[in-house]
Parts: sequence; C-alpha cells; structure tokens
Amino acid sequence: MKLHARFRRRLRDCLMISALTSTLCAFGTNSALAAGQQAWPARAITLLVPIAAGGGTDIIARAVGEKLAAELGQPIIVKNQAGANGAIGSAAVARAPADGYTILVGSIGTHAANQCLYKLPYDPVQDFTPVALLAKYNNVVMVRRDSPIKSLDDLVKLAKAHPATLTYAITVVGSSAHLALERFKSEAGLDMLGVPYNGAVPATVDVLGGQVDFMLDTVVSQYGNLTSGRARALATTMGERRSDILPKVPTIAEQGYPKYDVAGWTGLFVRSGTSAEIVEKISTALQRVYATGKLQKLLGSQGLDVTTNTQAEFAAFVAKERQTWCDVIKTANIKVE
Repeated sequence: MKLHARFRRRLRDCLMISALTSTLCAFGTNSALAAGQQAWPARAITLLVPIAAGGGTDIIARAVGEKLAAELGQPIIVKNQAGANGAIGSAAVARAPADGYTILVGSIGTHAANQCLYKLPYDPVQDFTPVALLAKYNNVVMVRRDSPIKSLDDLVKLAKAHPATLTYAITVVGSSAHLALERFKSEAGLDMLGVPYNGAVPATVDVLGGQVDFMLDTVVSQYGNLTSGRARALATTMGERRSDILPKVPTIAEQGYPKYDVAGWTGLFVRSGTSAEIVEKISTALQRVYATGKLQKLLGSQGLDVTTNTQAEFAAFVAKERQTWCDVIKTANIKVE
C-alpha cells in the first residue's frame, strides 16, 4: 500500500515525537527513583545522647561525632535528651525512622539495666540494633580529703564494724557507677546505706561536704576533684588494670577482690529495621576512625579506654552485659522509688 508522501512525513514525525516522549518519561522516572534512593548518608545525621551534656558519655559522643562526620562526609549533630537514666532519649530514637539518620549513644543504663528497673517506653532488644562499641571507662571509689577513711580496707572494716551505718552517694539509680558499687557490696559482704541523687554534681557536693561518707563515680567525672586534692581516691574498678590517669591508685581487684572487674561503657545503636548496609557503613567508618589512633590519644588523656569492635561482637557484648547487670539488680533488690 502506497502512502501519500505528505502523510508519510507526518507519520514519521509523530513516531519520532512519541519515541522522544518515552525517553524523557523514562529519564524522569529513573531520576525520581534515584533521588528517592540516594546512597546513605545524603544529609546530616543526629547523634542522640540520652544524658545531660558534660558527662563522660557526652564527651565521647562529641569527639567521635566530629571524626565520624569527616569520615562519612555529612554533618553530625549531637543532641542531648536526658531523663530516667537514658530512657527518655532512647525512646525517642526507638520512635525515629529506621533510616540511619538518628543514632543513639547507648550505655549500661539504656541497654542493660533499665529494663530491670523501669517499665520502659521501648524494648532494648526488639527496638534497637547494636552497631559498635565506642569506649569503656573506669570508675573510682572516693572520699572527701579529710575523711578518716584512708583506704579501701578502712572502708570495708568500718562498714563491717557498723552495719547499715556507712553512707554512699548514688549518682543515678541504675547507672554504671551505682551498679559497680552494688556489685562490690555483694562481693565484700557489706551492708551500707545508699543515698540516691539526680546526677553526679549534687552527689559530689554532699560527699565533699561530708554529708555522705563516700561515692563511686567515673574517673573522667571526678578527675578534677581528685587531682586538686578535694577528694581522695581509694580504688578503681577495671580488674587489675589501673587507670592511665590515676596510675598510683590500686584497683579493687588488687586489694583482695581478684574477681572484681567492672567497666562502664558506651556504644552506638540504631532503630531495628535499619538496613544491614547502613549498619555496616557506620561500623566500618568507625573502625577507620579508630584505626588512626588520634581518638584514642585524645580521649585516653581523659581516662577513657577508647576501643571499638564489629557489629556482631558488640551485639554479643550487650547481651552478656544485660544478663550480668539484671542479675546484680535482682540480687541487690534495687528499686526505683
């Protein structure tokens, strides 16, 4: 069949327009798809610290956040959301989208002790995926500078001679420092009175002022008081490893309790459901940051044992810590009033 030349030209033009339109549509669809599936991270990341600014966990988060931002190529915003031993901030991350843009800086409190102390608005197992360990930190048993208690042995003898009389400050119920002291009480067979506070600052004020006999807190928080002479250190808690910044202070293990080994810790968690690829990217980036050694030097000077591990290793570590501290809480009959 022969077509009129003019008609053939019109048909050819229509076919060309149709082909061009299809190409443009396909390009637009692919571009939209690409925009919706940008490689993570494509924007700023929030690092949520569920305790008040200024403590050891906050110091670690800010130092790590700065280095991690450079490694990932996106800004990292550190946000503090304190309350209920970290439970309020943790619940906020549990409600956030599972997209890797909100990362929790968790601890013994948020992922080991809280579930045995509180009715939580989140499930530390079901709602989170552990990513990597950030650091461990040493605790210190301390008294005011003019205390008649000169050593750990003095403290133990006094507590045994006068049961339920000696007082100790609890910075936060369920914190690593609190649990470390409860474990020591159990191992040493001591009966003492705990005085709960809402943070290390008011607890420290009363210990230094003589209203409470002693306390156990993180080395990083109490370093200034100890080096200035306002307080005296009796012992640290990490097994037989002495604190790098308090090398003259013997550990509890060195003073007659060889099985005693307690460290506080902090690590990164994301909401469960976050893709394995994103979790691996965060973990790998953190390992690259730690491989330079700069972070270890910076935070090590403040008494922190800066170390990381793989995602699988950290998940196993958190599970073990949860069992350990829930057992301590049950044995010590710790309750939140």
